[in-house]
Amino acid sequence: MAETKMPARGIGERVRQAAGTGWLLANRARGRPVSFLARKVIDLTALYLRGVGAAVGLNPYESPAGRTIALKPGLVTDSAALEKALDRVKKSRPEDIQHVLHTADKARSGTVAILSHIADESASEAWDTDFVGGAKWPVRFHASYMYSDLLDLGRHSDIKIPWELARMQVLPSLALAYRLTDDVTYVDAATKRFRSWDRACPVGFGVTWTVGMEVALRAISILLTSEILASSGAYFSFVTPRLTESMAEHGRFLFRNIEYSDINGNHHISCLLGLLYLGLAMPSHPESGDWRATAVRGLMTEIVAESYPDGVCHEGSIPYHRLVSEIFLHAALLARRNRIDFGLEFHSRLQRMLDFTAAYIKPNGEAPVWGDADDGRIHSVGSQDVNDHRYLLSLAAALYERPDFAAHGGALQLDAAFLMDADLQKAQDRQRPTAIVRRSEAFAQGGFFILGAADGFALVDCGDVGLRGRGGHGHHDTLAVELSLGGLDVLTDTGCASYTRDRRERWASLGVQAHNVGSLDAREPAPFSDERLTQAGAYQCDVRAWDPIGRRFHGVHRGFGGKAVFSREVALDSSGRECTFADSFTAAGEHSACWMFHFAEKWATPRIELDRAVLGQEAAIVELSWDRSDAHVTALRTSVYPRYGLRRMRWALRIEATFVDSLAIRFQIKLQKRGSDR
Repeated sequence: MAETKMPARGIGERVRQAAGTGWLLANRARGRPVSFLARKVIDLTALYLRGVGAAVGLNPYESPAGRTIALKPGLVTDSAALEKALDRVKKSRPEDIQHVLHTADKARSGTVAILSHIADESASEAWDTDFVGGAKWPVRFHASYMYSDLLDLGRHSDIKIPWELARMQVLPSLALAYRLTDDVTYVDAATKRFRSWDRACPVGFGVTWTVGMEVALRAISILLTSEILASSGAYFSFVTPRLTESMAEHGRFLFRNIEYSDINGNHHISCLLGLLYLGLAMPSHPESGDWRATAVRGLMTEIVAESYPDGVCHEGSIPYHRLVSEIFLHAALLARRNRIDFGLEFHSRLQRMLDFTAAYIKPNGEAPVWGDADDGRIHSVGSQDVNDHRYLLSLAAALYERPDFAAHGGALQLDAAFLMDADLQKAQDRQRPTAIVRRSEAFAQGGFFILGAADGFALVDCGDVGLRGRGGHGHHDTLAVELSLGGLDVLTDTGCASYTRDRRERWASLGVQAHNVGSLDAREPAPFSDERLTQAGAYQCDVRAWDPIGRRFHGVHRGFGGKAVFSREVALDSSGRECTFADSFTAAGEHSACWMFHFAEKWATPRIELDRAVLGQEAAIVELSWDRSDAHVTALRTSVYPRYGLRRMRWALRIEATFVDSLAIRFQIKLQKRGSDR
């Protein structure tokens, strides 16, 4: 891919961008608390002054010359426990061991997986470049980048590519490969990657320093790598004086550039977790006490602020619920080993977050890709699919002595095991997993309703679009359904296209017709917000009835300008092989209604008959029927994104009907396993 550099900005362009940024800030300031705005003004002034100093050669984040800070090992585990954990995984999931060795072998030769792409040797150390689209960002002081520079919607670019590269999340895999083989060349490769980045990206300069979250995740990756190498002969090959100096710079930078808003999300708590890791790892640093205190105080506050009382993360996305849960779980592990008291409320809320995780795991062990999904993780070393969240439950089962979590967690995964010290391993051994019984559960405050029976699963969304209705990582998916019958995925959500590479593709994956729900007059239920990153708009929804025993849900929403009411009743049969939707629209005048049914990738070409469509795969046949003879039905191929930016195709049915004032229609979906009577 040819490299495209960001165009040089003349005075006129700078003025226009500054004016645009000023308008954006003024628009976003409306309705925000005065105290929040005052704090922002103070912080932006301090940031401006740091930029002035940097312009004359005074880097505010560099560590004082001659100061050597040692890293404290044992933050989450120790060398002996790690050896035992690896032995456990060799028995429970040998594929994880093979995966980490394969990943490390590739990284040693210069090839790294970044999101759904593969970076070769030249691309994997291009720290300022989107190697997929060829876009390149100039190196300058972090405060001088405007947000429009980073989103860069005028080019075929995605800033997440260089950000993900610089998170250094391949380093723990290289360290684990060394612990498995005693081959020091894995450590040499990790050291080489860090030094390459360090030379190209001095503290505070370049796009890898523009966002506090990225700084935090990079620091955590490096500290986890040092944890894995602790007490080994290769420790000081990686943990050099320059690396520890860089960790001090990461701490100084983060403490002065914590991302925050009046309603916070995953960026804020990522910064706090990074400060907690750094503050614990560098106890002799003069600022480390402030880092720890800020992190502990903030994490205790934010677990309540960023989740509903029922445990659902308020970002409007199941993949982001995983990321936020992982952040707080890391914090809980650090607190346990380092005698930090987060209090009962923290641990109670975290367990409720993981109760939701256990509930949304489908019969095939994966999570619905519901809402935005950028594959964000704190760590990733195992072979499981990106949408397999069960390692969180394995960790939590040991941490909280929860046999129900152990049952949902399944075989011990490397992503959980390498964070378990000896006491957690003993706690894991004490758990006697209970049988998994699928049942219906309401997470009404977070807006998710789960119908369960046998091997049947239906998830219904009846909540806001994220960040308490302001708009976060939710989509136009209110009253949409993800459905599994007989243990097989039947209807699946669309997932997430790249945030910035193609705005039309982003709109399409957010839009109502990307989801298994009805729409009206080819319109969106609410306007998109395009101030920065395109986000779904808000519209009102209500629950009319919930019957967990009878496995029934009824909800309505008032999208489409508030002039229409869409109603949906969902019922899951006790066999787990049949589900019905009773839908209706009420809107004055003449209208056209459309329903989309997006089938999982394995289903073959639909065969459309008079009042039904039949699809097959190797294991089963599924039938979708409807009760209106005037419905027009079309089979088509639609996009699905099983992970961020990875576009594949699947079959869908579009069912359309016109009406005056009101319309009611009933859909029934039945699954029959091949070779069975049902």
